Amino acid sequence: MESSNVSTTASCSKRLRGDVSPIAMYATARTHAPYAERIRLIVRGHSLRDRRKEQMMSRTQAFFTMCFHVSIVAILSIATLQVVHAQDTPLEIPANAGANTYGTGWFCDPGYRERDGECKAIEIPPNAYATNKIFGRGWKCNRGYRLTDGSCVQIEVPPNAYLDMNSGRRWRCERGYRVRAQECVPIEVPQNGYLSGNSYDGGWKCNRGYAAVDGDCVSLQLPDNAHIDYSGNDWACDPPYRKRDDGCVLTEEY
Repeated sequence: MESSNVSTTASCSKRLRGDVSPIAMYATARTHAPYAERIRLIVRGHSLRDRRKEQMMSRTQAFFTMCFHVSIVAILSIATLQVVHAQDTPLEIPANAGANTYGTGWFCDPGYRERDGECKAIEIPPNAYATNKIFGRGWKCNRGYRLTDGSCVQIEVPPNAYLDMNSGRRWRCERGYRVRAQECVPIEVPQNGYLSGNSYDGGWKCNRGYAAVDGDCVSLQLPDNAHIDYSGNDWACDPPYRKRDDGCVLTEEY
């Protein structure tokens, strides 16, 4: 095939120069005509194959679209039949109840709960109030009481304590006291200390320039070239000094 193309090119070149006669040129074209026809058939075959592939993809897409539409229609039909059946069937609503939004059931009014197919009044224990909600127990304990075994039991607030303002279901120690064994005991603040109001540090902290040591506030001993740090209860070295043991020294980089 390659040698034939070369000979054809050579013949054309000779024809342009006037070295080949028109008869020889016609004979050369007839010799290579089958190759051109073969290439044309191959190109046509590829085009037909691509067209068939596009047609198959189009049919597949149309099939899935039809299945989707049929499924939607089936779901809507079933839902419609259920609603029609519910509307045709008389709904028996007990006393102190109301129908739900779709008319397919009922729920008890606030202050009532379902029991054996009926809506019974909620029994509110002493020291409680109704929540007027259709879910949950339907009642809560009053402030200063907590739920214990289905009843509202009064919260025992120890001396030097108060009820929590947010929940009203627990107590907290007053300022200057902390919890110990369900009681509020005084916080012992050492000399040169003050109440912090925190529970994680014992309730007190040392004044600025003092450090907590074994429950006391001890004055800080600053070495040369040092200062009290941001916390107020420790020291740090002045730049460019660095802390080493109990003093401030210049490192080799300086």
